[in-house]
Amino acid sequence: MSLTTRGFLIRDKKEILSSGIKMLMVKEVFEDYLRCHAYYGLTQEEVGSVTPEEGEEPPTPEEVAQAEEEEGIIDIYVAKDPALRNSITAANITGIDYFYTYAEGDDVYNVIRTSNDGDTTEDQVVTPPWIPDEIIIAIRMNKTGVTRTLDDKRLEDITEDDALYPVKWIYFSPNRQWAGPKEEA
Repeated sequence: MSLTTRGFLIRDKKEILSSGIKMLMVKEVFEDYLRCHAYYGLTQEEVGSVTPEEGEEPPTPEEVAQAEEEEGIIDIYVAKDPALRNSITAANITGIDYFYTYAEGDDVYNVIRTSNDGDTTEDQVVTPPWIPDEIIIAIRMNKTGVTRTLDDKRLEDITEDDALYPVKWIYFSPNRQWAGPKEEA
């Protein structure tokens, strides 16, 4: 690790790649996992929003350019939190059986889940929604329970002949969950 002349932290890429916790940038969302790139610095938007402390100068254009180059190019696959996976088709929550189906959402990052307990049907979305280039935290785990094909086939398209590869990173966020429609006031 080192600091720039203005006190901004620059982390060694080798240090980040070998750690068991990573900051990653979401590039694509699949049913049970995310395709991400390692994230090392600040985006242009983040740099522009940095408010220097009193007596501090804002980042130089060179520091901004370096921060913009701090996204990795290697794909890192990250399992979604188990509750956020689209392969879950049924669950028993507090003694009530729920059944789930999934459909395309408003964009390629988000889907709509229909929850049915036999009496009530509700459309749900993940909130906050997945967004392009979102920065997330992932933790290395040997067993996430998620596998993928090399060509990222959808769950329903995987056959017995497809080789499956374990996803060894898991998304960590206690703040993301499925939610029903916003109640009208």
